[in-house]
Amino acid sequence: MVLSNAFRYAAEERALLVRHPFLAVDWAAPETSDEVDFRFVPGPALTRRLLAAVAGQGPRGEHLEAFCGCVYHAGRRPGEAAALREKDFVLPPEDDPEAWGEVLVSESHAEVGKGWTDSGKSHDVRGL
Repeated sequence: MVLSNAFRYAAEERALLVRHPFLAVDWAAPETSDEVDFRFVPGPALTRRLLAAVAGQGPRGEHLEAFCGCVYHAGRRPGEAAALREKDFVLPPEDDPEAWGEVLVSESHAEVGKGWTDSGKSHDVRGL
């Protein structure tokens, strides 16, 4: 953006260029598919091994195991997983292995860096 504005200034305001050089660039974003390529998504068995390896890294690894497990099993974005609390989980009965639970997501704590937040904290509390 800065370079483009500099070229515009040089061409239009100062007449140092005959024309803006970026106007000759014809580029379109490549088309993408919203389909998930399952070759790059770990299956349940590999995920269990990955999570066990994370947990084996000590106390911080145990903390990250829960975080990564929420990202994978609950399909949450990292900011949503960071915002989850115990009250957000509706667990199925332990005696029914076929029963389902729920994860109720109400907010996201996106990490953007403290220089970009109004509060000066590294995480912004945002709605979904």
